[in-house]
Amino acid sequence: MRVTLHRIVFAITFSLLLGNFSHADVLDDAMRSAMDDCNIRGASVAYFNRNSLSEPIIRSYGKVSSDDRSEDVNPETVFMIASVSKLFAGTAVLKLVSQGIINLDDDICNVLPENYAKSACVNPFWPNTPVTWRMLVTHRSSLRESIPTINNETEAAYGPTGGYVDGTAGGNPTCPLMDVVGFYRDFMIDKTTETSVGSGLGVNWFQVNSESGGSWEEYEPGSKTLYSNFAIGYIASLIEFASGTSFPDYCRDNIFVPLGMNNTAWFRKDLPDGVLEAVPVEYFGEDEAFDDTGHYCFIDYASGSLRISANDLSIFLNSMLNFGAPMLWPEEVGKTALQCAERIDNIISPGDCEYGITWNILTKKTAESWLEHLFHLDWSLGGEHAGLEAGSQTQVILLPGAGIYALVLTNTDGNDDMAAQILTKELLLKAPEIDGLLGSQRSSSSAVTRLNQFLCGIQAISMTIMLIF
Repeated sequence: MRVTLHRIVFAITFSLLLGNFSHADVLDDAMRSAMDDCNIRGASVAYFNRNSLSEPIIRSYGKVSSDDRSEDVNPETVFMIASVSKLFAGTAVLKLVSQGIINLDDDICNVLPENYAKSACVNPFWPNTPVTWRMLVTHRSSLRESIPTINNETEAAYGPTGGYVDGTAGGNPTCPLMDVVGFYRDFMIDKTTETSVGSGLGVNWFQVNSESGGSWEEYEPGSKTLYSNFAIGYIASLIEFASGTSFPDYCRDNIFVPLGMNNTAWFRKDLPDGVLEAVPVEYFGEDEAFDDTGHYCFIDYASGSLRISANDLSIFLNSMLNFGAPMLWPEEVGKTALQCAERIDNIISPGDCEYGITWNILTKKTAESWLEHLFHLDWSLGGEHAGLEAGSQTQVILLPGAGIYALVLTNTDGNDDMAAQILTKELLLKAPEIDGLLGSQRSSSSAVTRLNQFLCGIQAISMTIMLIF
């Protein structure tokens, strides 16, 4: 009878331990399966629910480049995060507001040098309508969508590889492209080109601008939404005038350092020595193969080329669960980032508002289908942003009312353009199943840890049985 009872106890205990191990691995299984389906080379993901976790679940998968001998991605691996970078351009603007340096409804002409032509800050079709900081961060400035190619093929604002559309990079043989002030000046003002950007090609940027339709659209500033990489890139230049320091330095001193984001920088040269970087990779479906795009840069960098790790992005999102308070600004200032920031006829737009301060506002009415499984949560002041560049697909979700955030960083494109969203959906579906078990584990090595715990448990049971008999 004792032997039978012992076998029953052993079997039950073994099953429970094995069940916990298998259950805890459901996220890894889902992520790896989705990465295989979407042909993603390397990724880091993070999930946090402050109602049930003390720290975020952060996992990493795959390789940092197309080379099978390259290192494994880890939570400190730095990715270029494409348009998710815009959230930090918006954060920098809001930081200037909190410091009393600007107001969201100030005319951007106010910070430009007196010798600048009005073409750098006034839409010539609407000369009496001021263009404001608010318009820039909500994509309603009437500035053009992007920097044009030269002869429809050369991406002169990129270097030395990459390219947002189908052009070939040619802006610089090396990175970074740093002269953001000089570039926007020469692009928007009729003068001799002085900037180093594209200088090897003999580019006259104002001529390129004029031949491609000019800096400004014909509609009135503030009246219409046009998603604009060009406008967000211009924010970096304007902040340099407003703050008296370079945009990368301003972000470092006022955002990254106060939050403890040690593996974050706009330029690769400013990352810590020895940091592991994910190389942008392209997937070629016909060959079913990966190839390195290589590291690259572009002059409107504030719109898409921040380098950051999953750990550091988690720090930022965790801060934004409390609306950036107290490290960045008071809570009421931070709420502005996720509230409707669009203004029409001096009234904040109600209803179908799209943007906070560079955040895409999350509403159940306008949400994409892959987010429907989250409809039972509190979406008040929710926001999201996605990113897609050469060798980069990214996604962040922030739900302060529910106390939840999620992020996905990948180093691959050329595959499914919804790859980051597919991974994010799987993350949001599977992570809640394990948050009580693995909330304190922060790396991709957690599966090994769980296995060791499992084996130790089995060993302890065996010793107990020996003592009984």
